[in-house]
Amino acid sequence: LSFIDSAHRLLLPSVALEQKAKQYVNTVLKSNVIAVMMRLEWILAYSDMPRQEVQMCVLKALRDVKMFRAKFPSSIPFIISDLERYGTHTLNKTLENTRYQLAEEIARYVQDQISELYHHDWSHEQWEKELYRIGGDIEDSGYIAQLERTIASQADCLVLVGGGNFQELALSYYIERHKHMKDKCVSIWCAGE
Repeated sequence: LSFIDSAHRLLLPSVALEQKAKQYVNTVLKSNVIAVMMRLEWILAYSDMPRQEVQMCVLKALRDVKMFRAKFPSSIPFIISDLERYGTHTLNKTLENTRYQLAEEIARYVQDQISELYHHDWSHEQWEKELYRIGGDIEDSGYIAQLERTIASQADCLVLVGGGNFQELALSYYIERHKHMKDKCVSIWCAGE
């Protein structure tokens, strides 16, 4: 094996992580998945992107989720966001921080739009709590992020908003897992860094 191949294999999810991801999808989601990875905090912390442009990226991503849902009607959207309990917490969460408020506002909008697509009673917090439980009750945001990224790599479709190394790895895992698929089901928005 070349150094590149060896390094790539080291970055792939472990067998245990793969099993936990499958367990979550099979027992909690009970459906195939359209993974929606929103790095809103990342966008707002590391770019000067205006509010309207961020919102436009989100709207385009949601349009793609609806389009992918038509292609895979049994799949449900699974939101992965850096604003949640296990997120990056890059932005200061004070009331004075308008960028953080904007990110939270957009995240709530996304959650409302996505929840309309699959009409489920659970809140995003309940989905996240169950992910934490299946993950082995490990109180580690890095581990939960790895678990979420592994679920994303197993998804039917992958919608990325925000970019960064985390999403690049998720895309790499997805492509590796779906290498025999002729047409990949991926959309990427606001990924410029």
